[in-house]
Amino acid sequence: MATISKLTPIAGVYEFPELVSGLVRVTRYAKNPARVYYIDVPRIDLSTVPQDFRAIVAAAVEDLLEDALKGYLSRNGGEEAPMPMCNVPETLFTLDAISAASGRARMTSARLLTLWRESHKYVFTVAPRFTELQGSALLRYKGRVEKVEALMKALTGRQPELQLTSPDLDSILINLAPEDINTEFGQYVAERCEAIREILPDFSKAL
Repeated sequence: MATISKLTPIAGVYEFPELVSGLVRVTRYAKNPARVYYIDVPRIDLSTVPQDFRAIVAAAVEDLLEDALKGYLSRNGGEEAPMPMCNVPETLFTLDAISAASGRARMTSARLLTLWRESHKYVFTVAPRFTELQGSALLRYKGRVEKVEALMKALTGRQPELQLTSPDLDSILINLAPEDINTEFGQYVAERCEAIREILPDFSKAL
C-alpha cells in the first residue's frame, strides 16, 4: 500500500520529504488554492527497453503515472477529499495497470458498445426484455436503450463536454450494474463520466 499526500507551498516553494531509494514520486499540481498531491510508488523497471528508446518510454510512463493519480483522485472524492488518503493499492501504478488505463482512455465508440452489450446489465436485464415486451411497449423500450447507447457513444467523442450534460452522465452511470463496476466497461464509463463532469461548461451564468 502507498499514501497520497497533499502539500501547500510555503513562500511559493513546495517542501517535499526525501524520496526513498527505489521509489518514484508521482505528482499532480492544482490551483486556486495552489497545492500538489503526490504518492511514492515502486519505480517501473525499464531495463529491457533498448537504450535508444528508453528516454521516450520513460516520459510516456511518467505521463501515465500522473494520469493514474488523477484518475484515483477523481474516483475517490476528487481533489477536495480529506488528506492523506491511506491504503492506496500500489498495483494501480504498475506498468500493466497504467497501460490498461491508457487503453481505456483511447476507447472507440464501437469498442464501448461491444463491451456494453457484453455487460452484466445488458445480458441479464436489457436483452431479455427485447423478447418479453411486445408492440408499443417494445418500441418504447428500444428507444430508451438507443438513447442510452447514444449517450455512451458520446463519451468517446473529442469534446464530450459539449454533447453531454450532468443529467446525461447520471443516466449513463445509473445503467452500470454492480457486477460491471470492476470490468473494463465499468471502469472506463465511471472514470470518463467523472472526468467529463469536471470540465462541463457552466450555462447557468449570463454570457
